[in-house]
Amino acid sequence: MLAASIYSVALSFIVQEYVSSPAVNSLVNNISVAVSVVFALAIGSFVDQHGAWRILFFTTLLSGIASLLPPLIFDLDKAAFIGVLIVVDIVISIISEFDNAARTVYIVRKENREAIPLVLQGISSLNSIASIVGYLLVFVTLSFVALPNYLYLCAALYLLSLLIWLRVPADQVFHPGSRHPGISQHRL
Repeated sequence: MLAASIYSVALSFIVQEYVSSPAVNSLVNNISVAVSVVFALAIGSFVDQHGAWRILFFTTLLSGIASLLPPLIFDLDKAAFIGVLIVVDIVISIISEFDNAARTVYIVRKENREAIPLVLQGISSLNSIASIVGYLLVFVTLSFVALPNYLYLCAALYLLSLLIWLRVPADQVFHPGSRHPGISQHRL
């Protein structure tokens, strides 16, 4: 969440500095809402069939890679810069939707029923704290840190998250047609 927060704020400043268009800034900042609506229904069954841990691992990896893409396009002309930036933002929004769905499924599968609300509330609180810290970090350091460096920081944070995910136990995958999550028909 810290990386996502830093990325979001830095992206606004990148659009503001390199494009100087309130319309493009608004578009880039609101793409995630449209992506959420479009992908919300399909994501749940995908997570059930492919495993939340695996999706969380790959969304973290892809987020790190995607956060490195905007610095590569700074030298493009304005129209190409805007186009690539919008495509990258859409991809990152899709990744984020899969990540959010997989995180909830992973917690539900790993925790006992009584602990789930407490764990989800704890994660929500950590997300809020990470968002505040990310915003403050960018705002406080913006006068002396080059904009691409924030995206490199995001990539480093995603790499750290990836290393942490390697230590987290995988979840069971729900196979369609089985009576129990994680137990395929072949094992019944």
